[in-house]
Amino acid sequence: MLFASELCGARFLLSSLNWIELKLAPLPQVFNLCVMQDTQLPQYIAVLMLFVLAVAATGGMIVMSMMLGKKGRGSKIKDTAYECGMLPIGEGSTRLSVKFYLVAMLFILFDIEVVFMYPWAVVYKSMLADEATRNLILGSMISFLGILFVGYLYAVKKRAFDWKS
Repeated sequence: MLFASELCGARFLLSSLNWIELKLAPLPQVFNLCVMQDTQLPQYIAVLMLFVLAVAATGGMIVMSMMLGKKGRGSKIKDTAYECGMLPIGEGSTRLSVKFYLVAMLFILFDIEVVFMYPWAVVYKSMLADEATRNLILGSMISFLGILFVGYLYAVKKRAFDWKS
């Protein structure tokens, strides 16, 4: 017995139901499926034409602007970067203090705690009804806040929040 995948080649996968139907189907119906599969390629010609049109339009605009555009008669002063009226002297970017990054990381750390506290607050009331989780949910949040408080005290002791130093 010939299978549909043998007749059409192994170019497409059939689901189990379609495979059973094609296995029981007469031979001309299987050949119609093979022909239908091969005729799907011309449907993509429109996409290929659109791609060629997009590349041609882009290239044409670039070439036409180079041919018809005015040649730059700029001077050295016109070609310098404009920095809000200031002359661009020195490096483009200044180095930031490590304190800035430290405060940013501390903000993220203490801001993330809200992400964990909000869902806890939402389910807290429903978990109090269950005696098995009553002490567990409160204890876990107290230990979480305790660890965060120790981290906060460490940051205060190291003067991480002091902007002036």
